[in-house]
Amino acid sequence: MKALVFHGNKDLRYEDFPEPKMTTGDVRLRVKSSGLCHTDFNEYVNGPFHVSATPHHRTGRSTPLVLGHEFSGEVVEVGADVNRLRAGDRVAVNAVDCCRQCEFCRRGLLIHCPAAATIGFSRDGGYAEYAVVPADCCHALRPNVSYRAAAVVEPLSVALHSVRRARFEVGSRAAVVGGGTIGLCTLQVLRACGSVDVCVIEKSAAKRRFAEELGASEFIHSESSDVQKAVLERNGGMRVDFAFECVGSETGLQTALAVTRPGGTVCLSGIIPHPMEFNWNDVLSKEKTIATTDAYNDEFPVVIAMLNDGRLRAEPLVTQTFPLKDAFFFDALRGIRAHQHQDARRDEFIARDRFMGRWRCVFVACLLNSGTRNSLAARKLWDRSWATHVPSSRGNCRTPGLDIAAWKRQMNPRLAVWLSTGAVASGK
Repeated sequence: MKALVFHGNKDLRYEDFPEPKMTTGDVRLRVKSSGLCHTDFNEYVNGPFHVSATPHHRTGRSTPLVLGHEFSGEVVEVGADVNRLRAGDRVAVNAVDCCRQCEFCRRGLLIHCPAAATIGFSRDGGYAEYAVVPADCCHALRPNVSYRAAAVVEPLSVALHSVRRARFEVGSRAAVVGGGTIGLCTLQVLRACGSVDVCVIEKSAAKRRFAEELGASEFIHSESSDVQKAVLERNGGMRVDFAFECVGSETGLQTALAVTRPGGTVCLSGIIPHPMEFNWNDVLSKEKTIATTDAYNDEFPVVIAMLNDGRLRAEPLVTQTFPLKDAFFFDALRGIRAHQHQDARRDEFIARDRFMGRWRCVFVACLLNSGTRNSLAARKLWDRSWATHVPSSRGNCRTPGLDIAAWKRQMNPRLAVWLSTGAVASGK
């Protein structure tokens, strides 16, 4: 089969790969859609972190390995002792392959199982034509949930898990710090769980349309507004009951603490890349609760049901789809992130930042037989864009620029809209 295979740091290859062997309790899936998570991107650029160079103690897998932990597919074969699934079933895959026998598993804390093997990191994942996964990790899709929407069940489950961890109460007011995929998923879950008011705090103005479309009561642009003042004015002099930090930054944490009322709860959902400091006295003296969250346990069936009846929406989160063979997309992302750390003006890379929808909102479709008009144009224009240059604010230094006019001429009309808004609903 064809697969995107991770061989090591910055070494991702589209190549022939042996189909994984089935064992008792496994099912074979024809992968239909797979999401590109920032964790995958970070593994490619800075890893290996989660993928081991030595065989995993339970699965025996190591590099080279197929990435992809957010995916859906069609069951094509079932193994021995599998009774609840059959060929033709449509499923979403929970990436936490746990032992289901230890104390943590018996308590329902699947993510904390000492023997857990994450699909896409400790066993082959969804960036392939086929995947073999435990039947216990497969959740049947309901009629109104598409394969593409099912690839978003994983980040929505992360959001639902964080709301549960925070012990959210119906009728409460909330703030979401960060308008990326997890932030927008958290916004939707909060609305579905009965929040009367949810404001989204985000430094990128391009996220406003998505936040408002998905139910935000107010979008607060942190780069141009006094965030605390805006929250107080909106709530009659009160801060929010719950704040969800979905960035993983010191500034995001400080903002979440600042907008939370005494006795309120701050839930940390963003992945924190380095140690950070904050004022513990603010937490102690105001009796604020700090909750933390990591991934999910058994939220998949609930999320699928909420997608089926419309309480949650996945399609607005999908900004673009690409065929599996376009592995160049990882290098495109890497170039953007490297450029953003240079001493260049913000407006020189904002077009590229919008092009990628802040990395995490981009989805790679494993629909190998789908049309490739947009992806082929993307490949061609990406090569051209890195050959163009714009002046820099630092003397003679010149930095890569994106040829927006060329993109608009060759992309279809819906994608042209995307270039001006920061993201797009897929053209399919």
